[in-house]
Amino acid sequence: MDVNITEVVKIDEKTRNEIVVDIETTGLLPWYGDKVTCICARDSNGDTFSEVNEIESELLDKFIDWLSDKEDYSWISFNGKQFDIPFIMTRSCLEFGLSDDDLKCSYHFLKWNHIDLL
Repeated sequence: MDVNITEVVKIDEKTRNEIVVDIETTGLLPWYGDKVTCICARDSNGDTFSEVNEIESELLDKFIDWLSDKEDYSWISFNGKQFDIPFIMTRSCLEFGLSDDDLKCSYHFLKWNHIDLL
């Protein structure tokens, strides 16, 4: 049986923009002090973000800036819906003390379509 991924996830090939994202963290509990230490991403145009930084606020700030012109992109990740994106959202809110509707907090990360490979 042939399956076309663009039909399964309802992506228009003419306007498809994607970002592949993965993060590394110090643990599994963002609410209890575990932090993002590395974020790697590449978009479908070849633009990359690859940063390791012990100062989490700088890392998150740079990544969010990198994302600022990519609002029409779909995310591709492995377990990103359950781990990476919620972890980034939580740590961004805790680091920056932001509300839900702020660009650097949860709403910003929930706007994208997301293809999770898990």
